[in-house]
This record gives sequence, C-alpha cells and structure tokens, in this order.
Amino acid sequence: MWPLVAAVAVLTPAPMASLKAMSYNVRFSTANDGEYSWPHRKDRLYALLKHEAADIIGLQEALRPQITEIRHAVPGYAEVGVGRDDGVSSGEHCTILYRSDRFAVS
Repeated sequence: MWPLVAAVAVLTPAPMASLKAMSYNVRFSTANDGEYSWPHRKDRLYALLKHEAADIIGLQEALRPQITEIRHAVPGYAEVGVGRDDGVSSGEHCTILYRSDRFAVS
C-alpha cells in the first residue's frame, strides 16, 4: 500500500498562486459627456473594482484627478504610469494599479 500512497503524492500538482487581472477604459473626464460624465460614472466603477478585487488593474484614458479619486475610493493599490502629454502627470494615462500587499515595483 505504501508505494501507491507515494505515487499519489508525487503526481499531485502543487497548488498555484492565483492572479486576477482586469482592464478598464475609464474615459477621460469632460463636461461634454452629459449624463455619461465622470461624476455619473465613477461610483459604478468603484463598485466594480471593489467587487472584482483584481490584483492588477490596467486603466486607460484616465486623467490624474480620476486616478487619485479611484485610489482613494478603492484603497490598497499602488500605481505605475505617466501622463501622455508630458511623461509625468499631464494628459491621459495608461496606469497600472497593483495590490501593494502582494507586489512591489522596483
């Protein structure tokens, strides 16, 4: 019986760590969007991000104030990304948010 138990132990794969990633096109904030403007969209986005609880989130078209609001509303994430216009903070961003309790960027 022991050889059978040993064979089962060898064939059982090690558990893999899970990683959940998602991407979301935030769309920049502009008053011209009327009912689709950022103030009307942001609470739904916050709820979605909290519900999904992804480890890594790619954000497209977000402006710096939107990213700041998202990080405030959905804590626990650090970020990597720059603004398109000046390579720092101006213009639309393609930002990566990552769970700061799981990852470190160096």
